[in-house]
Amino acid sequence: MKFAVTTFATQPELSPEEVIPRLGGLGYDGVEIWGRQLDGLSDDEVLALRSVVVNHGLVVCATSPYFDFIQGPERWGRSLHDSRTVCHQARLLSASILRYREVDFVSSADMNKGQWAACLDGLKALCGLAAPDLIVGIECHVNLPQDTVENILMMIDRVDAPNLKVIFQPDMYPPSEVPAAFDALYPHTAHVHVGNVQKGGGTDANGFPLRTHLGDPEGEYDFCWLLKELDRRNYEGFVTVEALTPPKQQNLGAELDFLRKSRA
Repeated sequence: MKFAVTTFATQPELSPEEVIPRLGGLGYDGVEIWGRQLDGLSDDEVLALRSVVVNHGLVVCATSPYFDFIQGPERWGRSLHDSRTVCHQARLLSASILRYREVDFVSSADMNKGQWAACLDGLKALCGLAAPDLIVGIECHVNLPQDTVENILMMIDRVDAPNLKVIFQPDMYPPSEVPAAFDALYPHTAHVHVGNVQKGGGTDANGFPLRTHLGDPEGEYDFCWLLKELDRRNYEGFVTVEALTPPKQQNLGAELDFLRKSRA
């Protein structure tokens, strides 16, 4: 098992170029690059970012772009065009996984047959562009097509592409449902995202759940259990920290300490 941080977690305080040396110095194994930070970059700029990663002893374990397959044919076409760039940039970075999630929140319960067909067609096309060297990881997430375990398994079955896998994200399920979700999705899991939230609910100024440390006893999720279970199953992929509480630079080290100790 290897540990990484997504640059989504450290923005806007730290740019990728600022956080990557910090991750290397702390002893992380990799970094996941948020797709928004790759938008509009030239090939030379992407390669320069890869050099920063390599020079600090890390790998780019994944990129986390956005797609737009369910909001009509025009946007579907633009998203497919952009998918070529997404795959090209992932290859320049020597990443092995790119995340699938839609740019707009639309829950599966609100999707019609046409949107489902467009979603599955888009995923199939994306997997074709990513093959044979890139994995497309469906990120477990609320208010999206993949907002239930059953939908994720259906998407994998219907798309029927060997490089379509799962990015398991436990905090997208009620804590009591995480073990069952993990059991169902683990055979397809290629990557894991972790981030804890405070018990009792509450949201920040942007409407997102209030975050806390992975090992906080007052947090909603038991990441000690998850890490030990991943070890028990001989998981060899990355566990990526997707959310940090301020001060983020200090908490980068604290989260890595927790991840390492939880495996003992």
